[in-house]
Amino acid sequence: MPKLKPFEEYTKRYEDWFKKNKFAYESELLAVKELIPANGEGIEIGVGSGKFAEPLGIKLGVEP
Repeated sequence: MPKLKPFEEYTKRYEDWFKKNKFAYESELLAVKELIPANGEGIEIGVGSGKFAEPLGIKLGVEP
């Protein structure tokens, strides 16, 4: 059985970091975008809340 407590317990803190550090987040998005294959297909490992997958159009993600 996966241990989900840390993910559930710190979700808000995680999301708030991206709000407080908007420019770092946007910079990371641009960097990751450069690595997406030309056909636009990809998978995000550790997708979490979809903070990266959604704006990058990644339709498939997995969590531990």
